[in-house]
Amino acid sequence: MKRLAARAFWSFTALVLLCLTCRLLWLASQTETGLQTLSQQWQDATSGWIFDRRLPIPSREPAEQAEFWLREVDRMPELQTGNAQLAMGAALVLDSPGNGYVIRYVKKMRKFGAVAVFPELDDQALERAENVFESTCIKRCQELASRATEINPASVEWQRLRALLLWRFANHSHDPHPRDSNWLAILEQCAQYDSDNALYDYLAARFYWETSAELSFSG
Repeated sequence: MKRLAARAFWSFTALVLLCLTCRLLWLASQTETGLQTLSQQWQDATSGWIFDRRLPIPSREPAEQAEFWLREVDRMPELQTGNAQLAMGAALVLDSPGNGYVIRYVKKMRKFGAVAVFPELDDQALERAENVFESTCIKRCQELASRATEINPASVEWQRLRALLLWRFANHSHDPHPRDSNWLAILEQCAQYDSDNALYDYLAARFYWETSAELSFSG
C-alpha cells in the first residue's frame, strides 16, 4: 500500500511539473526573446558551473549594452504597430546603461574609520564608457520617446517621461545640456497636454540655472 501511495505521489508530482514546464514554454514563446532568455538561463545554471557563464547585460561594458539593446529594440515589431507603452519602455532602457560594470573601474579601496571601506573609482574612464553608450543610443532614445507621445498624446505620463528624457541621466558624468536642440519647443508641446504640472517649467529653470555660471574651487 505504501509503495502504491509513493508511486502515485511521484507520478502526480511529475505530471504537475510537466504541466508547469509546458505552460512556461508556451508563455515564453509568446514574446520575442522569451525562449532565448530561458535557454540562456538554463545553460548558465547547468553547464555554466563548469564552463564560462554568460555575463549579464547590466554587467557588460556600456558599449556592449548599447549594441545589445539597440538590436533588441529593432526586433520588436510591436513598435511599428502603435504600442506607446512599449515605445516609452524602450526609450527608458536606452536612457542609460546598467551599472553592473562599475566594479571593473575600482582603482583601490579606501578605509575610513574602523570598519568603513569605500571604493575609489576611475571616474574619467567611467565617463568615457558612459559617453559611448550615450552617443550610440541618444538618437533612438529620443525617437522612441517622441513616438510614444505621438501614439497617445493624451497620456500625461508619456509627456512627463519624454520631458525628463530630454536630459541625460548618468551616475558618473554630468551634462546639463538637453539632448535635443529643440528642447524648449518640446517642453511647451508636452505642457499643452499637462498644463497643471510645473515639471516643464522646473526643467527649463534648472537648465538655465546650471548654465548661467560656472563653479570653480581654489585651494
